[in-house]
Amino acid sequence: MAWFSDNFNAGTLDAQWIIGTATNGNVTAGATFVTLTASDGNVDPWSDVEMLYQTPGGDFTSVAKFDGLGTVNVNYRAVGVVARVDDTHFVTMMKQNSAGEKLWREDNNGAGDIYSTGTARTDATIYFKLERAGSVFTSSWGTDGSTWIGTETSGGNTFYSTSNSLKVGMFAARANAGTNFTINVDDWTVTGGTTFPS
Repeated sequence: MAWFSDNFNAGTLDAQWIIGTATNGNVTAGATFVTLTASDGNVDPWSDVEMLYQTPGGDFTSVAKFDGLGTVNVNYRAVGVVARVDDTHFVTMMKQNSAGEKLWREDNNGAGDIYSTGTARTDATIYFKLERAGSVFTSSWGTDGSTWIGTETSGGNTFYSTSNSLKVGMFAARANAGTNFTINVDDWTVTGGTTFPS
């Protein structure tokens, strides 16, 4: 059952999105996609700019399609999807440039970061998926939105109990000096077993 989906074709942002931007960061709605502009600073430990949706709690699957990933070609630039309780409890699946463009998974349980092994990729378009089953999160990626690759599952983390109502969404980050960069997202869906009130 779909809680919320957005193909970003309206030219304006849906009111359900929670937008966070640091200095000079921006979210711009276009005719066929939304553009995230990453700049200086942070709105949480990872993001310079983010779009989040408040889930009602329980299990979910979220999928986002990112285009224009060729801009993640400077050290410490990153884009991806995130599920977050607060600033110190979150899970991400992302493309990050760290001595080369790689796909990473990060699980921060409040005690520190746990990174997966980076997978080198230079695709211009990538789908990222995050799934939640109780306290376990599974992250994966693909190039067509149906075949999923590089699936990794976090160990059960009791902090993420089924009663937690997480925010899920997309982010871009630029943790280096230099010019801002942009990334496009042209499809987003989050599904779960609970109907979210409109």
